[in-house]
Amino acid sequence: MHDENLKALTGVNKAPYQLTLKQLTHLTARENGHHARVPSFDAYLAAAEKHHQRLLVEIKTTPHDSKDMLTRFINRYEDRLLADHDRIHSLDYHVISGLKKART
Repeated sequence: MHDENLKALTGVNKAPYQLTLKQLTHLTARENGHHARVPSFDAYLAAAEKHHQRLLVEIKTTPHDSKDMLTRFINRYEDRLLADHDRIHSLDYHVISGLKKART
């Protein structure tokens, strides 16, 4: 989730890490007169693939991430993101370094 806190978009005053994926995907985000359920990354990626939409995925890190977060992300999504010519970026040097190491 992009925001540190969900309150502005969903009205729930919690950080994403404080909720389960099931709880997150039951929330409704509202902005500029539009509203939609918060999707999982799996659902978002599937929709992008269905519509042949290339993605620029930003990996934002927090102190609450598991130590193996990047490895798990790579194992789960690398093949699909590469096949679709998607791009990944991050402002966290350790993420960029980890991604580069995984590709060599």
